[in-house]
Amino acid sequence: MHCCVRLNFTTSALFPIFCATTAAVSEILELRFVIQDAQSFFRVFSSKSTTLDALASRISVFIEQPTNPTQNLRERLPVHRPSHHDLVFQCGADCSDGKQLSARYVSIEPDERKLLNATNVLGLMVDTILREGFRLISTRTVSPEEKIECYTFERRGTVNILINDPYKADVSPVSKQTAKSTKKGKSHK
Repeated sequence: MHCCVRLNFTTSALFPIFCATTAAVSEILELRFVIQDAQSFFRVFSSKSTTLDALASRISVFIEQPTNPTQNLRERLPVHRPSHHDLVFQCGADCSDGKQLSARYVSIEPDERKLLNATNVLGLMVDTILREGFRLISTRTVSPEEKIECYTFERRGTVNILINDPYKADVSPVSKQTAKSTKKGKSHK
C-alpha cells in the first residue's frame, strides 16, 4: 500500500512530501530439540529479542530433589539467555552433581502442567509458538545419531515506514482521486 500526503507548512514554494508505505516483515524463530539419555535440551533462537523476552517470561523450569523420602522440594529456575536472540532450558532426569538424581519439570504459561517428558514439552512448545501467530515452515533432523531436531517458524507482520523527502515534491505520486479533481478544476476555468 502506498499513500503520499502533500503538506504546505508555509506559503513559500517548499512543499515537503511525507510518504507512508507498508512493508511486510518476517520474523524467524528456530526451535532445536536435543535428547541425551534421560535429559532433553531446548534452544530457541528468534530474529526479534522481544519475542524471546515474552517467551522466556512464560517458561518456568522446576527442579525436584528428593531431600527426604516423604518430602519433595521444588526449586524454580529461570531459562538461560546466552544472548539477546536465544534462550536455553532443559527437562528430564538430571544427575549433574553425580550424587543425587533430580527431575527438571517445565511449565509454559498459560498451561499449568509441569511436564517432565521431552516429547510433551516439545508438543507444548510447538503449540505455544503456533498460537503466537507463527507458522511452521520447515523441520529437519540435524543429527540422527545425536537425536537433534530443528523446527523453523515464520511470523509475518507489517511495518509502517515514513519517508520525508522535500526534494521530490514535483515528482510525487498523487492519488487518482486528487488527479481527477485537479483536472476538473482546471477545465472549468
